[in-house]
Amino acid sequence: MNAPAPHTQMVCYGLWRNHPELSYEGDAYPGSDDMLYRWDDVYPLPTTEQVWYTTYYGGTGFYTVGRGIQWAIDRGSLVRPLIDAGTPSSVPVYQLCGNMPDMALLHNEHTGPSDGAVFVASCTAADGIANRAAAATLPLNHLELGWSATAMAQITAWLG
Repeated sequence: MNAPAPHTQMVCYGLWRNHPELSYEGDAYPGSDDMLYRWDDVYPLPTTEQVWYTTYYGGTGFYTVGRGIQWAIDRGSLVRPLIDAGTPSSVPVYQLCGNMPDMALLHNEHTGPSDGAVFVASCTAADGIANRAAAATLPLNHLELGWSATAMAQITAWLG
């Protein structure tokens, strides 16, 4: 698994596997539930995908068992507390976002414009930001935002 899942059990190679440590309930991906936030009121749930229901609402499906995304949000997401806390107007905030959902070998977010992991609308949201200095959306995926020369050039320009 390249990232945590809301599933504690999953059918893999025809057998049920129980690995809660690889889910939001485990500790293999510390902090992964910190930034969870539901956008299914804006972008539709992918109901054509086999495990969509158990992913979002939890329960037992044909191939997965878990508590669902909302359980993980309720347990530890920091999004709402961060928005509510806001940022001081004396601190400029810069938002660097991507819009290319093309991360190799990963199931990229595809129900709305995204960088493969984060919706562009989520990344560019100004909720709780008192002094939004600048925002940029680059043709990069979520992983490339951390190392791409284009992303580094944008950050350097902002810091310059």
